[in-house]
Amino acid sequence: MSNDQTTNLLYLGRRTRLNDRNPRKLFAHLRNHCDTFGRVIGGKNPYGKCNNNPFSRHMVFIIMENHPLSSITSSSTPYMNDRLAPPYTRSTNYVGPPSTASCPSLPNYLNIFSGQDWGTGSTSSCNGYDGGPHSNPATNAAWNCASPCNLVDLLTANSISWKAYMEGLSPNNICNGSGSSDGGNGYIVYHDPFAYFSNIANDTVKCQQVVPAGTYTGGTSACNGGTPSNVASTLISDLGNPSTAPSFMWVTPNNYDNMHECSSSSQMIQGDIWLSVLIPSILQTATVYGRRDCDRDSYL
Repeated sequence: MSNDQTTNLLYLGRRTRLNDRNPRKLFAHLRNHCDTFGRVIGGKNPYGKCNNNPFSRHMVFIIMENHPLSSITSSSTPYMNDRLAPPYTRSTNYVGPPSTASCPSLPNYLNIFSGQDWGTGSTSSCNGYDGGPHSNPATNAAWNCASPCNLVDLLTANSISWKAYMEGLSPNNICNGSGSSDGGNGYIVYHDPFAYFSNIANDTVKCQQVVPAGTYTGGTSACNGGTPSNVASTLISDLGNPSTAPSFMWVTPNNYDNMHECSSSSQMIQGDIWLSVLIPSILQTATVYGRRDCDRDSYL
């Protein structure tokens, strides 16, 4: 993920326009919504069930990889370009940082998740750090941070339930050091910012909230490998129960389905097909479909 490549963000929840050029601005946007978001869940919604509620009760945050907006075309990614983009907001000014300070991937993910890169970024030719958790002075700083350090701390402080779904993660969660290195089916640890904070990874409750998005084989294992119908089955199952579905859901595809490895224009279709299966599945769950009578404009 370099400075001239857009992190493609699909924000299933309240429609919004992100006109910021820095990933840490996105963290600030999410932080500023924590309080108002918290007031409309858990029976605390001051707006009533329908009509006057300007906020969503659930948010699904999906992060894709490595392509500028100019690469999202009808030929390379027809679902994103022709089905998702026209009726909804496009963040045309969200193009990443104006310098190479947030390169490569890890600084971007840490900025989005915690509002800073903890020293993993570099101003020299995108030569930042992409290593594992607590593996150098920069990642040690994030690891040893005391609360509040990240988005999970803000969500917890506002009594907002959350869960993170990592496609390709082979263990059941990130507890006991699991998920701290690459492996599984295209799981990349530096695309999982939750693993970089000991107040999540070493917390016996929070670490169980970072889980595989679905079965081990739920994502593809090669470019143009197709997308099974049970993609992100854990996420879809959780959304099947509106009373227990997390309010904030983070989704990281594996390194094929996020378009990182499948980077050529002919291979980008892999991520596009993945989204074309996942998003309709999300929209058909009881948590989302059951709210459509109230929140018609709130979901992709």
